[in-house]
Amino acid sequence: MRIRTSGNVTPGTYNINFQGEGPSGTPVHRRTATLDVILPTLDFGVDLLVSDNCSNSITLHFGTAPGATDCYDAGLDIEAPPPPPLDAFDGRFFSCGYYLFTDIRATNPAEERIWDVRYQPAGGCEPISLSWNPSQFPATGYFHLVDVGSNNLVNINMRTTNHYSELIEINHLKINYNYQICSNYSITSGWNMLSLPIDVTNNNYLTLFPGAIPGTLFRYTGGYISTETMNNSSGYWLKFPMQQVSQVCGLDRTESVVTLNAGWNMIGGPNCNVPLSSVTDPGGILIPGTLYGYSGSYSTSTSINGTKGYWVKANGSGTITISCGNVVDKNEEILSKIIKSTEEFGKIEISDAMNNNQTLYFNGKLEENINIESYSMPPLPPAGGFDARLAGDYRLTESDEVNIELQASEYPIRIKVTNLNTNESYVLTEIANGVEAATHKIANGTEIVINNKEVTILKISKEQTVPTTYNLEQNYPNPFNPSTTIKFSIPEATNVRLTIYNTIGEKVGELVNTNLEAGWYSYQWDAENLATGIYIYELRTDKFVSVNKMILMK
Repeated sequence: MRIRTSGNVTPGTYNINFQGEGPSGTPVHRRTATLDVILPTLDFGVDLLVSDNCSNSITLHFGTAPGATDCYDAGLDIEAPPPPPLDAFDGRFFSCGYYLFTDIRATNPAEERIWDVRYQPAGGCEPISLSWNPSQFPATGYFHLVDVGSNNLVNINMRTTNHYSELIEINHLKINYNYQICSNYSITSGWNMLSLPIDVTNNNYLTLFPGAIPGTLFRYTGGYISTETMNNSSGYWLKFPMQQVSQVCGLDRTESVVTLNAGWNMIGGPNCNVPLSSVTDPGGILIPGTLYGYSGSYSTSTSINGTKGYWVKANGSGTITISCGNVVDKNEEILSKIIKSTEEFGKIEISDAMNNNQTLYFNGKLEENINIESYSMPPLPPAGGFDARLAGDYRLTESDEVNIELQASEYPIRIKVTNLNTNESYVLTEIANGVEAATHKIANGTEIVINNKEVTILKISKEQTVPTTYNLEQNYPNPFNPSTTIKFSIPEATNVRLTIYNTIGEKVGELVNTNLEAGWYSYQWDAENLATGIYIYELRTDKFVSVNKMILMK
């Protein structure tokens, strides 16, 4: 027998009267029956309130039940009509091509359950908010509200908070329910800064990352220390032979209490993405602007991703708390000032052959309330990692002349200087093994290429007054072994050739063969592969020729 109702039926016991009619319409066969209405039993059910800033709202329902599927289930799910226009409020689930107000999934604790939530505010009624009651969740398992892409824009532990307000327009999130948390690591070839945001049963680094190069895990405590294990709340260096994706699974961590020492610290966070401005710092020990991540080179960061390691500088010892339950990105005026203050400085962009890059600043004036320590740089990465910094471990100086310390393994190195003071002329000098190796005139926005792998210092200085005469100086040192520096000056733009010959007139080297502007120049010659003896170097221009001797003594 089938009974059809005209609306929703509440579970319970009902007495139903059945009556038929005879040929004349008189009632016959009167009977009374008892009907028990039982809906499918849910493992759990959660109400999800979706609302906007104009008091529009809708309550969605999600949960799991035995016998349910991941698609539409009659009697369990409630189907929604097609979405409204873009400027109309809406909230719904989406599954298997169906729009749903109630989405009940199958009971399956062995696999992840995912609900696809879609929503939009009414026009001009931003932001959208989602709220729920954590007590409606089952006793075990993890619930996270995450963005559909990287899980780095939104990653909310729904057990520890009951509300989310959308700061950036996403309009599409997922609810993930599982019994084990897996963190995905995007690994680059070479050195990586990593952390461990979850609890694991075996924290040996080669168990966690079997693709890593053995012997390359380092922590930092006033210096790099080799270690075999990774602990929560700390940052680590680890080297990999190639790019790869690694997955580490364990139990969720929603908070990291990190102990800091005065100076630089390598830290890690919990299993979410936390804005730096949301970090609890009761002692005010964090120096603004000093949170650095690493991806081939150092770069400042405004948030802490759970899988990444970071450098941060403290002005004293103490503790900070990084919590997934405190992810509202507050307006941080000081951080925006630190960034904006660089706009009036000369800008030095340095990159290697792998496009790892660093930007440095010079020749400007900081606002009075901005501390130079906000532009300090962390300790050097391990050998082989790219780095460029100003002397004293800074990325900014008010000085109009600078020394740049360079660490690189992939050549050539490319340098571009912009936003120069137009009233001054500058030159860049390559320094290798303490000796000037080459000099380049700096033109605003023009790239300079460094091929000499021995160069570890780059010096940017004001150019002296344009020379009035041609001059070829005596090389220094002389005698030399195996390299020496040759300097010359030209009073006008001209084609220049600087050539090295042996005593029988054979050309053994050519340091310059190009057009140069008026100025002073310095080039280094390396005679590693030549025999002891006397060599001649010749400077030849369109209007000038000069020759000097030098002695290679091995």
